[in-house]
Amino acid sequence: IQNMSKNNNRIRKVSDRVLGLDVIVNAIKIIVVAVYMPHCGYTVECFEDTYEQLRCILQQVTNMRRRLVVGGDFNTQVNVGSRGLALQSLVEAFSLCIANHSDVDWDKQWTFRSNLGIKRKIDFALVSKMMDMGTCPNSSCPPVEGVENDGRLHPPHTNT
Repeated sequence: IQNMSKNNNRIRKVSDRVLGLDVIVNAIKIIVVAVYMPHCGYTVECFEDTYEQLRCILQQVTNMRRRLVVGGDFNTQVNVGSRGLALQSLVEAFSLCIANHSDVDWDKQWTFRSNLGIKRKIDFALVSKMMDMGTCPNSSCPPVEGVENDGRLHPPHTNT
């Protein structure tokens, strides 16, 4: 893990796919983790290595008892296939909430559209239950400020 520091913020580059950042907001230390999971065109080994890197940094944060936000392109849907089950397992193992996941208005929550026009939600914001956002029923959280009402974290990207 490569460590870099600037202005009381510490950056941990775990790999080209996993990056951690310590930030202080209103005197509260929050760990922000960015992740870019390999898509299904990559080897299973690459997928498993990236999940292991993510688990490692999440375990460190859990041991420090810090607030946590994980955001990124997970290249899967929750509970769909082995990759979706791996995401759900990660959420449960580290007591996280999926902040931008809801069964309401599913058609408006997509973050990726394939060149065939198929819409999917593959980008997620995961937050620790320590973020004082209320309870997390059914592995989902109340709306997060800055996340659009339709559930998108950013304008959807398309595969062209």
